[in-house]
Amino acid sequence: MFLVGRGMLDYAGFSRVSWSRPSGLLALAVLTPVALLLPPLLVAVAAAVVLIGVAAANVISWRVFLREMAPPPGLPHK
Repeated sequence: MFLVGRGMLDYAGFSRVSWSRPSGLLALAVLTPVALLLPPLLVAVAAAVVLIGVAAANVISWRVFLREMAPPPGLPHK
């Protein structure tokens, strides 16, 4: 839910969604069948590793591709 909500916030504030958010959702979806067989602690660690990967990708992206804020969709540009 966090990645979906954060993606929606990014789209509303910046008119774009970072590629790492859908990638993180896909990684969590791929881990789901395996997670059913693992102890809860390992499932939490796997989810944390995915979220750390998303955060690291965002930091790298922000530093490599500096962007200006865009107005939300539907609002006129200045």
